[in-house]
Amino acid sequence: MQVQVLLCAPNASPRRKGNRLLVNLLNTSGPHPDASVFTIGEVEPVGPHEVTVRLPKKPIRVTLDPREEKLDWHDRKGEVRLAVSRLDIPRVVVE
Repeated sequence: MQVQVLLCAPNASPRRKGNRLLVNLLNTSGPHPDASVFTIGEVEPVGPHEVTVRLPKKPIRVTLDPREEKLDWHDRKGEVRLAVSRLDIPRVVVE
């Protein structure tokens, strides 16, 4: 399994849960390198993001959790491509 996230990339962390693939997308924007900032009160939404996931077979469905939003996605030659328009809270792409 290989996951590739393109364009203003958030952190992507693939995991398996039973026979399902979960790709956790985390918005890590903010002043992290600033040593004078001890807490981050607000994280600005970022996006859009193009996500590409290489899979051995075409998935039956792809959703964006936590609300099980349906995503427009395309499978081409073992790569599932989709777009996440906005990432404010941690989201999970579920196959």
